[in-house]
Amino acid sequence: MPSVYQCQLKRIIAAAPANLPRTDALQQRIKIGVGFQNKWYRSQKEHWLGWIVFQEFSAREKRREVSEILAKERWAGLHCIPMMFWLAETVGIDAHMLDVAEKEAETESLKKSCDCPQHGKAMRRLLPWEKIEAELTTMPESSQKAADNAGMEAFARLASLRSKYRSLLG
Repeated sequence: MPSVYQCQLKRIIAAAPANLPRTDALQQRIKIGVGFQNKWYRSQKEHWLGWIVFQEFSAREKRREVSEILAKERWAGLHCIPMMFWLAETVGIDAHMLDVAEKEAETESLKKSCDCPQHGKAMRRLLPWEKIEAELTTMPESSQKAADNAGMEAFARLASLRSKYRSLLG
């Protein structure tokens, strides 16, 4: 199976719906994500897009070629349960796998009520990248221009609400 790169992941996310029923319900149950802990984003889609653009800025600062970054690297660094769950729901991961991940999300959120490395580790164990990636390859994509615009819009929102990111906008 061919690898999915970050730029393709951004195009897929840009083409996806912002709100999904299971993710929205999960956020309400675990009190993490949209509407909690003063988060800057209004949807997990916006969260993904803003975060990917931030990662692109970081890669350029390190003189890395953005087009060569594997999406798997992004997945490996996540700590946000709803962000990870949203992508799994977006790509149509099997309902049973989502059920198991939801139960684990509820358990993990009781241990720690904010994003943390343990949350990401738990979700990656139940929603392995290989399953996500296999489904990603079947998803519709927006154009690169539309994805870049959506990403910059999301990042601009982040920067408008979190001053430490403003300098990246130039």
